[in-house]
Amino acid sequence: MRLLDSSALIAYVNDEPGGEQMAKLLNESLAISAVNLVETILKLRRLFPFKKFGTETFRKLQLKILPFRQTDLKACIDTFSGDEKDISLADKVCLATAVSHRCPVVTADRSWLKLKLPIEVICIR
Repeated sequence: MRLLDSSALIAYVNDEPGGEQMAKLLNESLAISAVNLVETILKLRRLFPFKKFGTETFRKLQLKILPFRQTDLKACIDTFSGDEKDISLADKVCLATAVSHRCPVVTADRSWLKLKLPIEVICIR
C-alpha cells in the first residue's frame, strides 16, 4: 500500500505537473487518510466552485480511506516537535499516518524529500 498526500491527488484530478506520474500508480494499492481526503475535496471545491466534489468523486479510484487513529496521533506527536513552520497540519497527519502504517507516501511536494523519516517519500514532480 502507498499513502497519498492531497497534493498528489489534486495534481492528478487537476491535470497538473506530476498528474501523469500519479496516473501510473492507479493500478497499485493506494490509500489516503480521511483527514487528507477532506483537505483534497475542500481545495478542489475552492479551485472549481462550479463542480461538485465529494467522496464519490474518488470512488472510481478505489482508494482505501484510512481513519485517523490513536496510533496515527501518537506517530504525529512522536515524529514532529511542533516547531516545523513549513509543514502544514494536514501534511503532518499524512506523514504520521504513513509512519504509523509503515508504508511509502506519494506527494507532489518536493520539500518532503529532505525530511528525515523512517518511510519512503515518492515525489511525483
